[in-house]
Amino acid sequence: MFERNETSEQRQKRLARERKANSRKKQKNVNTVKVTHHDFGRMDQRCHHCDAKFWLQEKDHKSNRTSPILMMCCANGKICLPPLLKPLIISIESVYFISFQCRFIS
Repeated sequence: MFERNETSEQRQKRLARERKANSRKKQKNVNTVKVTHHDFGRMDQRCHHCDAKFWLQEKDHKSNRTSPILMMCCANGKICLPPLLKPLIISIESVYFISFQCRFIS
């Protein structure tokens, strides 16, 4: 691609064009990734044993749609998990106060 009789100004323009073309190729490669969208609808089914929420499509293949059985959460009542702790609710003011204190401590 290098031409012997090109001036430095022509060479700079050519290199700029090549860089621009290469960046376009890279952008095209990034945008070619195809993401499939799955919509299972509402997560409105609940396990009868542990009360875990699930989609109807997650039911055990042996069960029917009218009384779905979910085997991934508690194996149909065979596993007993302790209840989850309630999340700690932190206000925005306390977060700012803690970050303000950390600045002066360190």
